[in-house]
Amino acid sequence: MIEARLLLARKLSEATETPWDPDRPTRVELVECGAGVGLRFFAMKRTGEWVMVHEEPSVPLATEADADDLLARGLSIFLMNHPTWPA
Repeated sequence: MIEARLLLARKLSEATETPWDPDRPTRVELVECGAGVGLRFFAMKRTGEWVMVHEEPSVPLATEADADDLLARGLSIFLMNHPTWPA
C-alpha cells in the first residue's frame, strides 16, 4: 500500500506539473483513510477561494494498476465537469 501510495503521489505530481487551465488554478490532494487512499480535486473561484469540485473515495492501493485506476477515474470526472465548476 505504501509503495502504491507513493507511486500515486508521483503520478499526481507529474500530471499537475503544468496547469490544466491557465485561467483556472486547480489542485489535487491525497486523502488517507485507514488502509485506503482517496483524492480531492479543487478549483479556485475568481475570489481566490478554493472549492472542492470532486472527491474520489478512499480505496486500498495494492498495485500500480490500483493507483492508475483511482487517478484516471478521478481526473476523468474532474475534467469532464470543468464547465460546472463554481465561478
